[in-house]
Amino acid sequence: MKKHPFIWKGLVAGIVLLFIGTAVIPSSGQKIEKLSLPMSRDNTLYVGGSGPGNYTKIQDAIDNASDADTVFVFNGTYYENIIIDKIIMLIGDNKNTTIIDGTNGNDSVITIKAGEVYIKGFTISNSSKYHCSIFFKPNHNGVSIIDNVFKNNNAAIVLQNSHNTNISGNTLLDTYGDGIILINSSNNTIDRNVIINNTGNNPPNSINIYANSNNNNIFSNTINQSFFGINIAFSANHNKISKNKIKNCEIGIYLTDVSSNEVSSNTISNNKWGVDLIWQANDNDINNNTISYNIYGIEISSSRSSINNTIYHNNFFNNTLHASITSGNNKWDNGYPSCGNYWDDYTGNDFFWGPNQDMNGSDGVGDTHRVIYGGTTNQDHYPLMHPYSITKLSITIQPKNFRLLLSIKNVGNTTAFNVQWNMTIDGFVLFGKDISGGLPKSLVSQEEIEVSSKYFIMGFGRIVVTATAWADNAHGVSARIHGILLLFFFVPIGKEIWKNPGS
Repeated sequence: MKKHPFIWKGLVAGIVLLFIGTAVIPSSGQKIEKLSLPMSRDNTLYVGGSGPGNYTKIQDAIDNASDADTVFVFNGTYYENIIIDKIIMLIGDNKNTTIIDGTNGNDSVITIKAGEVYIKGFTISNSSKYHCSIFFKPNHNGVSIIDNVFKNNNAAIVLQNSHNTNISGNTLLDTYGDGIILINSSNNTIDRNVIINNTGNNPPNSINIYANSNNNNIFSNTINQSFFGINIAFSANHNKISKNKIKNCEIGIYLTDVSSNEVSSNTISNNKWGVDLIWQANDNDINNNTISYNIYGIEISSSRSSINNTIYHNNFFNNTLHASITSGNNKWDNGYPSCGNYWDDYTGNDFFWGPNQDMNGSDGVGDTHRVIYGGTTNQDHYPLMHPYSITKLSITIQPKNFRLLLSIKNVGNTTAFNVQWNMTIDGFVLFGKDISGGLPKSLVSQEEIEVSSKYFIMGFGRIVVTATAWADNAHGVSARIHGILLLFFFVPIGKEIWKNPGS
């Protein structure tokens, strides 16, 4: 019994120490954690302001900056030719009133000698005669040139051996050489730029992609008044040129000595040549463009043939000559039921459907071929009766005769081409778990076709059936039902409970 007081005192002391320990340990841990965090540096250096520590020259601020710093430039005109050799953000106060003018220099207005540089918010003007407004020294990647104005330069932006760059939202005015040039530069994005009055003594290009510049994405740019709108040349392959608006040029889009490029969803109008393929431009895909009010809509010509190009789903309106070819064998449709192009001068009828256009019923496709000017072997075998445009589908699911039946309807206003469908079943299913197919014909407006699973559906227990349909010119639309599968018998649980009507 005499030992009990000592045991009690020891127990109390242990509890006190435990509380003290739990209080101290988190405190110490937090202190260590804070000390172990890296010190982040994101200093901002100012140019042209009135406060203390402001620089009067942009180059002085860059020289005193370190990687990850920002150089902010207030409104004003700065007569400089600057070199950026650090990973910095160079930000202008206002792109219309913050001006870097290279008039007094004999070099590019801005030379980039570092990767991951970010430039935004300037007017960059008056490069010297043989230089440009922004020049990338080779092998500097990940640069962003965003929301600037380029005015009165020999060339605006030149990338050489530079990759993963973003040139976006800029305005290029009165350039007397090329606007944007990519030389041996791949995986770059050029989007939402406006290029106006790109003229000069040598035929200039608003956007020039050449010399092994591959896998670039050129989209949503507006080009007005240039010799070449977009030039893809000399082994520049696998580039995507889409959703651009190009007008009032000698040649809208020019492809020479290139292959495997995609030219899609562009609006090309009021040029001499809308699209011109010359000198072994092979295996390119030209689709879903609106080509109108040009003298020549699309031309394929040269002494060295351009072959195996596929031209389909384009709309040809009011061109003096929609299409011509002087050499080479190319494909002017995408087969049936994807079909060909719309020609506003086509006068054929639509009484039949099918690959041979010999089955009764219309399909939105002309029953006779359209011959391309200059070659009897080059024909659009499936000319469209109406302009190619987006339509909309609907789909429903129901059981029938140990199978599942899909009803696919074109609820839009124009023909749906190359309609595909897929059905998947989640649950214990032995046969018919994942089934897909395509409709045998294009689907005119308000037409409905039923398709069923090819095999018996066999399984046991609760299942979920999901079906999806889509077309070349219709977004995917889906439906889903729940049910019970008893060997071959499918019993829905309630009505169709989920639909996605597509975009």
